[in-house]
Amino acid sequence: MPPEPTLEPILEPTTTPSLAPTPTQLPSAVPSPENTPTLVPTPLPTTVPDPPTPTPTIAPTATPEVGFDGNYTLTVQPPLDEAYAGKVISFTIRGFSANQTAIWQQGQTNELDLTSSSVALIPGPSIGGFANAGSQPLVGGVLASPLRQPAPSPVSQGTAKVDGVPVPQGTIVTAWMDGGQVGSASVVARPPTLESLTGAGVYFRPLGNALRRVWSNDAPLSVWDFYDPRVGFAATNTLTEILDGEIVWIDVKEDVEFRGVGLFKG
Repeated sequence: MPPEPTLEPILEPTTTPSLAPTPTQLPSAVPSPENTPTLVPTPLPTTVPDPPTPTPTIAPTATPEVGFDGNYTLTVQPPLDEAYAGKVISFTIRGFSANQTAIWQQGQTNELDLTSSSVALIPGPSIGGFANAGSQPLVGGVLASPLRQPAPSPVSQGTAKVDGVPVPQGTIVTAWMDGGQVGSASVVARPPTLESLTGAGVYFRPLGNALRRVWSNDAPLSVWDFYDPRVGFAATNTLTEILDGEIVWIDVKEDVEFRGVGLFKG
C-alpha cells in the first residue's frame, strides 16, 4: 500500500491579544505659590541681669546730744522803794524766753527748772514758780515791809534747757519784771556731793521738817544770805555760819519753839 501522504499542519494565525492601554497618571496640578510673606525671625532680646537689690544699710541711731549737767541759782533783786509783791517774774536762757514764770514773794526759795526754745520770743504761761504770799515772815518780831525796810529777795534754782538740751556751763539766765532786768546768774556744775551740813545746818537742825528757810541780812553789803535745808540747795546756800547775836529771818511751816523763842507759821 502506498504510503499515505503526510498531512501538513495548517497553520492558523494566533490571535495576538490586544494590550489594554495602561492608564497614565497625570501629574497633580501644583498650585502656583502665592506671595506668602517671609517670616523674619524676631531677635530675642538679650537678657540684661537686673542690678542687684541694694542691701539696706541700717543707719546708726543718732546719739542724743548730751548737754552740761549744771544748775543756776538766781536771786531776784527788784528796784528799791517799789511795790513788787505779786508781780510776775519772767526768765530768759541765753537770751531766749523761758516757758516758766514766777510770782514775786519775799524770801521765797524755789526749785524751778527752766526750759526754752531757740525760736521763743515771748515767755510762756506760768507752769511753776514762787507761790503767792500768804503772810509775811517775822524779822526780829516785826513784819517786813517791802517799802520801808529791806526784805529778802526770792531765789530760784534749777536746770536750764534750750530745745530740750541742757545748756553749757557759763550760760546766762536772767530774770525780768516790768520790762526791766532784776537778776542774772550763770549755769554752773552740780556739786559733787548731794548733801553738806554747814554751821547753819547744825544750828537750825532742831527745827527738823518745820523749817522752810532762813535769811540773814548783811547790812554793810546790803545783801541777803539764805539757808534752805533741802538737798538741792546744799551747795548753793549762802548762809553757812550763824554768829552770836546775828538777827535772822526764819520761815517755818508750823508754830514751833526754837531756842526759847516762839516762831509762828508763815
